[in-house]
Amino acid sequence: MSAQQEIQDLLQTFQDGYTRRNLAQVDAFMELFTSEVEVIGTNGLKPGVDEWYLTRETARELVHGKWLNF
Repeated sequence: MSAQQEIQDLLQTFQDGYTRRNLAQVDAFMELFTSEVEVIGTNGLKPGVDEWYLTRETARELVHGKWLNF
């Protein structure tokens, strides 16, 4: 499998998980992220503030909250 195909597959898996927003699968979804992740939401203004998350654990809070309110 080519690197391009691997990236496309990963992005599709990410999209599928986010489209379904299954709270029972949030931890499995977070495995798509490396341990050194930085996630910036729409309200992220500076690192560590509002929706700018610096760890997988805090990024999980963002994902869980978005899925919970879906």
